[in-house]
Amino acid sequence: MFESFVRFIKQNYRNARKIVEVGVGHRIDVALMVKMSIPDAEVIVTDKDESWVRSRKTKRVRAVADDVMYPSLPIYQGASLIYSLHPPLEIIPAMQALARNVSADLLVVPVADEREVFHRDNWESVVVDGRVVAWKMKVTS
Repeated sequence: MFESFVRFIKQNYRNARKIVEVGVGHRIDVALMVKMSIPDAEVIVTDKDESWVRSRKTKRVRAVADDVMYPSLPIYQGASLIYSLHPPLEIIPAMQALARNVSADLLVVPVADEREVFHRDNWESVVVDGRVVAWKMKVTS
């Protein structure tokens, strides 16, 4: 389901040293695909559920307990990309502020019926194979 999204990341962030997924929930498979596509990058997944984070230790992807509403900046500093899959809409502004703060790009894959929220001036669609796979926050100067 997220193969086109991962392909976009590989094509556009192949030189990234760090990539962070926010609010990973119970899906670590996309982060693992990103790591396999860009083996030299440090791939970190975050979630505010500390017990989940403890149960998801892997050798390839680092899992860290963190709440994006009150982020621990060192986790994200140096990241070229921060992304989130199907995040609750209420955390989008916090992710935007975080991405700006650490000078990282932000990609969001919304739930299908919430895409209209991203039809605004500060977002652009990411199209792969003629299909919108994510929304990217536009960098403001």
